[in-house]
Amino acid sequence: MPDVLQSVVVSALRAQLSVVSRREADLRLKYGERHPEVMSAQAERRDIEGQISAEVQRLVGNLKNEVD
Repeated sequence: MPDVLQSVVVSALRAQLSVVSRREADLRLKYGERHPEVMSAQAERRDIEGQISAEVQRLVGNLKNEVD
């Protein structure tokens, strides 16, 4: 799946995910699990994970269409 691994969009989203995950971890240490900022960071992380999943599925679909 070189197309998926080399995708600029997926790479950018993974970079965003890394930043948000680090921020979420820092906020957890500072405020605890139930703080609104932690919950916001968790939601943002889940959103980015969903975007990555959708983009990978799109790329796989494109590859499948090329094969068909």
